[in-house]
This record gives sequence, C-alpha cells and structure tokens, in this order.
Amino acid sequence: MQDGREIEYADISFRSDRDVVLVAVTQDGRALEYADEKFRSNRYVVVTAVTQDGLALQYAGMSILSDRDVVLAAVTLDGPALNWAHWSLARDCGVVSAAITENPEAILYADEEMYHRFF
Repeated sequence: MQDGREIEYADISFRSDRDVVLVAVTQDGRALEYADEKFRSNRYVVVTAVTQDGLALQYAGMSILSDRDVVLAAVTLDGPALNWAHWSLARDCGVVSAAITENPEAILYADEEMYHRFF
C-alpha cells in the first residue's frame, strides 16, 4: 500500500486485518475512517492514527474520545482535534492548553469557561 487512504477501496477482509490497518494509519492517520469499527475503538490503533494526524480523532470510537492521553496526543499535533473530544476534555485545562498552544483557534472547540480562563 502506497497511500494509507487506499484502504477505503480494499475488501472488508483487509479493513478487518489489524496489520493492514496499522500500516494504513501509520501512513495516513485519517485512514482510520475506513478501518473496521473494532479498530476505531482500539486504543493502540487510534493512538497510532492520531500521532500521524491528530484530526484522525474524528473517526475514533466513542469510548476513545474520553481517553485523556489519546485526546492529548491528537490535540498536541492538531489543536482543532479538540472538536471531537468528549465534552469533559473540552474543559480540561491541560488538554485545552495543549490544543491552543498548537493552534489558538482550537479555543473555539473548548468549553466556554475555558475561553474565559485563557483569554
């Protein structure tokens, strides 16, 4: 596979293969969108994806969106990934600080209280 997003066109058997999915998200984190649902909730796979492209967080399973370490990894790389974090993390000072340090516009996705704290 030359481009991780090619997994979109792969047979379901490939999108359900952990090794293939890991290669894909290592090349392009947003390939997580096309991975089998079980991998969208797999912490290791999601961390691999968001450390390649923080915006891959939008394709993570609901259980992952409240994982502080995963969200922190995503927003450190791409602040606006805060948009997909669980609401409780959109009011976490450390997470919001990391997001706006990477991109000040990420404050748009933070809890309103955080806006007043930082600005």
